[in-house]
Amino acid sequence: MSFQTADGDQAELGYWIAPAEQGNGYGVDAVETLVEYGFEQRGLHRVEAGVFESNDASQALLESVGLSQELRQREAVFVDGEYQDLLRYDVLAEEWE
Repeated sequence: MSFQTADGDQAELGYWIAPAEQGNGYGVDAVETLVEYGFEQRGLHRVEAGVFESNDASQALLESVGLSQELRQREAVFVDGEYQDLLRYDVLAEEWE
């Protein structure tokens, strides 16, 4: 799990969950904790995350905690021998509950 500050008021969220641990709620807990920290403790305005189009589980995780898909970068990454779209998700401080 990482949380990189792009500049003073926004950050990018990244995470990797071991296959054996997926589905246990650890990702949801970690993402919620980091986003909450970013908004409440760091005073961020915006948090974003990127996910490959083929990663349905990560898309569902981001959507379940309140991030919305804002952008599709067509064929932006080369993964496992083929180009895939990269989906960008975000949430603003005013939208976070």
